[in-house]
Amino acid sequence: MAKVFLSHKSEDGRLANSLAERLKLNGLEVHRDEIDPWLEADGPELARYVHDALGESTQVLMMLTDRTMASWWVPLEIGAACERHKFITTFVATKASLPMYAKQWPHLRGELDVDAYCTESLGIDQRYREKLDAGHAEGTARAEVFREFHENLRNRLEQ
Repeated sequence: MAKVFLSHKSEDGRLANSLAERLKLNGLEVHRDEIDPWLEADGPELARYVHDALGESTQVLMMLTDRTMASWWVPLEIGAACERHKFITTFVATKASLPMYAKQWPHLRGELDVDAYCTESLGIDQRYREKLDAGHAEGTARAEVFREFHENLRNRLEQ
C-alpha cells in the first residue's frame, strides 16, 4: 500500500492536517512528523527517526508554503528522499512560487490535483508487482515505475 511521508513546516500544521485527511479519504496511508513525539528530540535521534520514517514510506509529498521557503528542514527531508529514490511530488498550498529544485517533480495545486495524485499512487504497487512478475529485476522495476508515476501524474495534471 502506498504510504506518503508528508513533509511540511510545523507552523503549517492545520493545512497539513487537511491535506493528510484528503489523502486518507482517497485510500493512502500518511506519515506526518507533527503527530510524533520524536520531534521534541534533537540531533542524531531526530535524524534517525526521519530516516526510518522515510524508509517506511513509498513516496514523499512536500507541502510548499511561504514558510517552507525559509525552512532548512523540508529541503533536508527532500534530499534524504532523493537519496532513497522515493516518489516525490510537491503540493503548492499557497501562492508560493515553486523553487527551482522542486520543478523536476509534478506539483499539485488543489483538491482535484490531490485526487489525481492519489489515483496514480494507488496503482504503484500493482504496476511494480506486474513488472516483477514479468521478470524485471527489483531495481529496474522500481526505476520504471518511478518514471511512469511521474510521467502519468504530469500527464494527468497537464504539466
